[in-house]
Amino acid sequence: IDVNLPKVVDLRKGVLSFQNYNITLIKKGDRYIVKSRVTKKRCQIIKNILKKQFVRIIKSNNKKVFSEIKKYNEMIDSFKKTFRYATCVNDDFSKIARELDIWCYHKLSRDGRNGYKKDKKDPSKRYYRGYEIKTLYYTKFFAPHMKRR
Repeated sequence: IDVNLPKVVDLRKGVLSFQNYNITLIKKGDRYIVKSRVTKKRCQIIKNILKKQFVRIIKSNNKKVFSEIKKYNEMIDSFKKTFRYATCVNDDFSKIARELDIWCYHKLSRDGRNGYKKDKKDPSKRYYRGYEIKTLYYTKFFAPHMKRR
């Protein structure tokens, strides 16, 4: 189903791109299950948005650093909340998080103002200038109609 291009797509043979998701069917046993991912174009957009915000964090002075990091953490939370219904969201977001982690390390490790550091206890947290920075690692898939046992 696509709003702009009304056509029928056989999901067993192809991929449907709908609202920043790629949807396919995978055969498991005698049934088909849905496998959804975040589109590559949207992943690239997310990565660019987060890089721009990180550049703002780097360029900000000590008084504005907390507010810029807070904006960055809110962006991370909004991306996690928006794409939590994709079944392979952790695979897609972990690739973005890894690329951003390497980029941030090279940008900030030489910073003389208490550089970019990882938390030893929680691998999903990073610290810059003493403030906690959230990452896209460990994003969980949320099944809305999953019954609890």
